[in-house]
Amino acid sequence: MAVTFSPNQFLEETEVQLAQIRELQKRIWPKHVPRDFPEELKGKSFVDIFRQSVLKYPKRTAIEFYGTSITYAQLDAWSSAFAAWLQQHEVEQGDRVGLYLPNCPQFIVFMLGTLKAGLVHVPINPMFKQSELEHEANDAQIKVLISADYLSEIVKDSALDSVTHSVFVDIQELVPAQPTIPVPKSFNTETSDKVPESSWTELTSAIGFSPVEINSESTAALNYTGGTTGVPKGCMHTHQSMVVAGHNCAIAWGIIGPEAQENEVVIAFTPIFWISGENNGILAPLFAGATIVLMSRWDAKAALIAIEKYQVTAMSGVVESYLELLEKSHDANQQLGSLRHLRAMSFSRRLSIDIRRDWEKETGGNSVLRESSFGMTESHTSNTFTTGLEVDDFDLNSEPVFVGLPMPGTDFIIVDPTSKIPVPLGEPGEIALCSPSNFQGYWKMPDANTSTLFEGWVFTGDTGKLSADGALHYLGRQKEMLKVNGMSVFPSEVEVLLSRNPEIESVAVVGHADSHTGQSVHAFVTVYPESETSSEQLEEWARKSMATYKVPQIHILPELPKTATGKIRKADLPEPVTTTK
Repeated sequence: MAVTFSPNQFLEETEVQLAQIRELQKRIWPKHVPRDFPEELKGKSFVDIFRQSVLKYPKRTAIEFYGTSITYAQLDAWSSAFAAWLQQHEVEQGDRVGLYLPNCPQFIVFMLGTLKAGLVHVPINPMFKQSELEHEANDAQIKVLISADYLSEIVKDSALDSVTHSVFVDIQELVPAQPTIPVPKSFNTETSDKVPESSWTELTSAIGFSPVEINSESTAALNYTGGTTGVPKGCMHTHQSMVVAGHNCAIAWGIIGPEAQENEVVIAFTPIFWISGENNGILAPLFAGATIVLMSRWDAKAALIAIEKYQVTAMSGVVESYLELLEKSHDANQQLGSLRHLRAMSFSRRLSIDIRRDWEKETGGNSVLRESSFGMTESHTSNTFTTGLEVDDFDLNSEPVFVGLPMPGTDFIIVDPTSKIPVPLGEPGEIALCSPSNFQGYWKMPDANTSTLFEGWVFTGDTGKLSADGALHYLGRQKEMLKVNGMSVFPSEVEVLLSRNPEIESVAVVGHADSHTGQSVHAFVTVYPESETSSEQLEEWARKSMATYKVPQIHILPELPKTATGKIRKADLPEPVTTTK
């Protein structure tokens, strides 16, 4: 008999369980983080928030870009000029504006101008080729496309059905003649004759912007999913969800609130065209009135110079980035001592107690490496926090994979993946999120909305469970769960357990069909250069460290295939071969 979703039962049981979960969370809730989203911020757009920062800090540097300093007043003027340009080109409220740009100040200027004009911001990955650009631009029905000049050939060869205005800018235009930190090698290449003239001056010198009234619940952005579960889908986010994401990311990061300094300085190198980079590199810093030290891409040597020169206080990056900073520094205390607020993303390398201790020892103990948050494009990504939970290594000593407590105004429950009814506390199931940062739905995909959204809740498709104190533990995508002799095995959990072995540098766990057990567990690992361990030794260690049915067959590789952001491409791993032992 098919299991059907019962809306009334879901709402009734969820209300009861949420009261219980919130009570449990009080035991470990940090005092500086509010439980609910502030009332005074409800009904505001991100344009409102940005204008408050401009009024408060007009002369403060908003963006530092390789030696070019852009004040809050200048950023405001340029973005208003672009909004005026949009109004002069017959673009109507609700129309979509695509930004086909890498990390650069122009991106932030055009994003703010788009929002000011009441239009919809559509960031497009600049690594996309023709077919990928065509899909997102045509799906979003983009009317205006602003592209980096070096991408002009791709744009010109693409069939962009709805684009009425396509203009190009030189992203190096705002790099000074004498940069203060090393610029990427790509910036030093000669300009091709085929590259069109930059329209930057035209776009930022228009006058006559007429401010528009912005409904905080109207669509502000279409952020496309990564496409790991099919064709990328446009997530409709409102002006209010941007405010929520900016506030929650800033308060949990520590760049606002009692932990914050007068002038926080955030280094941003993760891609701001992706929604997590948007939170860390645009929304949270501008919400806080902070300075953004913007880098076009990660470069450890350049980052070391930037952190010391600009006295950077906040950073978010993968674990490998922090380790590379330590490796390349000649005096970590001097070069990294200004850092106070850190977020570490465990993609291939997992944050461990040993890594945390090494960081504290080398940098003078001014900052603590904390795990980043759980989230997804549909929920604006910043949905949990671990700030304040590092005392006595509570977070890293907890059962994996610990992702913390819900952001202000956010709640999560664990439901049966079929019936969507809450499961008993401590049991695994599908993670459901209710947050004011949740999306409105998928652009032009009502069927997908029905299965994902209900009464403000997003059914994530991710598996997790709640601990006795109401903290969330992430166990992986539902489709990644393995069944070994009828027992559930979550690859992410095995990955965390294996990462505690001092010989293992990075790890990826996958399943493989097995005629005897249904599925077998396989771990592809890299080990440290000085290690002489073998697969057999690592498997023996695993047998002493986890339940027998979780123990993987281990395959040592020289390196693991990764995406541009450092995530492991499990689909590109070798076909595992099950051996009988």
